[in-house]
Amino acid sequence: MKVGGRTLELRDELHVEVECAEYRILSTATPTSLCNNGVGRSIGATLIVLCELKCLSMINWNTPSPAQIPASLAKCGQEKLFADEHAEILVDKYCTTFHPYQGEEQIYTYGNKAIVVDQGKPTYAEFAALSLFREEGWNGMWVDGYRRKKRSSLLEDAQYPQSIRELLDSLSSRTGRTGGVFDLILWRDQMIMFIELKRSKRDRINQNQIDWVKAALSYGIDLRCFGVLEWQLPAL
Repeated sequence: MKVGGRTLELRDELHVEVECAEYRILSTATPTSLCNNGVGRSIGATLIVLCELKCLSMINWNTPSPAQIPASLAKCGQEKLFADEHAEILVDKYCTTFHPYQGEEQIYTYGNKAIVVDQGKPTYAEFAALSLFREEGWNGMWVDGYRRKKRSSLLEDAQYPQSIRELLDSLSSRTGRTGGVFDLILWRDQMIMFIELKRSKRDRINQNQIDWVKAALSYGIDLRCFGVLEWQLPAL
């Protein structure tokens, strides 16, 4: 039997991801139906099997419009993420300048991470960028790969929708790892964005991130939902 373009072999217990759902046949009888949106669908026999549907809550995420990007982030071209046999994969690139914090308050520097100012307080470039998007009505979080945390501020771990959690879990299962996620995950209504911060002339996209983007594209996330933010400190 083919479902969603895949040939399925029915067993007493069947775990399979098709589109946005995971189906599990719980009956120990000969399986003769498959759950479809929670309803048993006959495959040609009269026996109905008990099914349980666990929806992965896949949302048809919308792409942001230019008007929903903070005005202080100037579009400055496109960034090549990778190339496949068909074309180069490019995303929009934005550029901005953050200013160094020069006060006395101290925060953890991750060894030698630049400390910038946001509303008079010391912070990191990721949180400074997050503040710009919040001014435009976005919710978001920084995926702190070093500390393996999702953070909404210096002192708070992020709270985020179940749909985002399930999306990240699904992408992790596809890549086989939890790393590679872009720095910022942003959501607003049914729009989503993934922004990778790059300090000018220092950072670059790594292979884990490329694999993660490929997984997201295969999951149905539009390429226009990705972007790179290249930032710098003022020239001395």
